[in-house]
Amino acid sequence: MSRVRNKRTQERGAAILESLLCICLLMFILAGFLQVFLWCVQQIYGEYASYIVSRSRNLGFADYIIGRSGRLAAIGMSGKDLSIQPFPPDEDRFSWFHWGSDYLQHGSWGDYGVYFEYWDSRGVGKPYLGVSTEAPGTGSRPYSGGRVTLYRAPTLLPELADLLNREEGLDITGSARGYDYSHLFLEEGEQ
Repeated sequence: MSRVRNKRTQERGAAILESLLCICLLMFILAGFLQVFLWCVQQIYGEYASYIVSRSRNLGFADYIIGRSGRLAAIGMSGKDLSIQPFPPDEDRFSWFHWGSDYLQHGSWGDYGVYFEYWDSRGVGKPYLGVSTEAPGTGSRPYSGGRVTLYRAPTLLPELADLLNREEGLDITGSARGYDYSHLFLEEGEQ
């Protein structure tokens, strides 16, 4: 009887320690799943924004409009809203339209002052949303494209970046190509 009792007293905190280790491991795995989910959502936003950039380029819009439309389509992966007047609430659909069209026409200098955290590339090591276009081909292949990249996408936990051997996060890129319709109706000098 005393032998059984002695064995139990020696293993008193083992169950608690094992449970704590399991809980920590499960939380780390859950954070990893959540991080992968966030990267997938950012990838979807990137693909959609690159489609918008490609479509704008193929229709012959000016480069500044192409960049603004790409950033507007990628708001979901652009970080915090730093606008003068924040993103409109859900109940007023027309305010969304005015907010977006104000940015497309006037950029960050409009009435709403639309601006997001990752739109600025001046910070060293900070995430940055880049928008670029691909010039149309010549001859029988008049295709052009667009690319939206979130450089140094942030991670939820710094430990996840260490596991991936990435100090600054991943670069998430979306790209799209399409037929360049602008060559059908614009003169060579207007493009």
